[in-house]
Amino acid sequence: MSKTKSRIFRICMLYKLLKEKRKFNGNTVHEILREEYNQLDMEYEQVNRDTINKDLRLLRDLGVNNSYNDSKHQYELIPGLQDEFWYGFFETVYQSAWLNMDDDHPKNPKKYIEFHKGRKYEGNEVFRSLMNAIVEKKEVTFIYNKYNAPSENRVVDPYLMKEYEGDWYLIGWDNHRNANRTFALDRISSVDMRRPIETLRYSDPHELFKNVIGVHLPGDNDDKTIRNCRIWFEEKIAPYIENEPLHSSQQRVHDEMGGTVFEYELIWTQDLKNRLMKYGSQVEILVPDVWRQIMMDEFQRSLKSYN
Repeated sequence: MSKTKSRIFRICMLYKLLKEKRKFNGNTVHEILREEYNQLDMEYEQVNRDTINKDLRLLRDLGVNNSYNDSKHQYELIPGLQDEFWYGFFETVYQSAWLNMDDDHPKNPKKYIEFHKGRKYEGNEVFRSLMNAIVEKKEVTFIYNKYNAPSENRVVDPYLMKEYEGDWYLIGWDNHRNANRTFALDRISSVDMRRPIETLRYSDPHELFKNVIGVHLPGDNDDKTIRNCRIWFEEKIAPYIENEPLHSSQQRVHDEMGGTVFEYELIWTQDLKNRLMKYGSQVEILVPDVWRQIMMDEFQRSLKSYN
């Protein structure tokens, strides 16, 4: 393993120890790292204490805050948003090493794991170009490959990269349509960064999604009213909803009729409707009436399909 790869993996292992609240310091870190490497049948190349300190400092530079607790004689992770952002990356590196064992290795875990093989995700090749454009506040052009329609050239002021249900999307102002649009990264190609954005429309693009579930904003003719809504979930799935809220505004109200009622402050979108439709008879919108009627009409159309 090259020095660069070795350091990347060592940093990932240090992050794993911090995340799991493993007790370690400059005197014990090598023994613990060696145990972790042994579980992957990898050889740990010991480095000096200064190198470990540099690794931990790099983690802090990346936003993974950690510090040494003098009273406990150990390094500790300071939770934060950046920590959650990097968690997926470090976990991927660690799991990749685990899953890349030789097929005939006695500890090879592949025969005990089933992966979803629905579709191969694409879009990573344009991620960096689009992120650079967002950071540098530059207009971009690209080809957007629509489903069941001809590909189109788009000119967009990019504002935000958003992840939703495992996929990545670009949120930006479409200069030809004069409206906000959402673009799936796996359908974007031939990205070209152009001139600086003339008019910065949003100081904080996250505010666009403050009361929205999903990645698609309301259309020009859609109702953009933020409404207080109450949604009932059957008792079998209510604990999952409580543990993984549908939205940051979620509040538990009370239990009733064999389920739990949650309250939200939301704008109606197609993504919200699709999300609720997944739960079928296990969900019911109580208020507002206009949303309740939308769901009733949708379920009636579904019922006609089966008749």
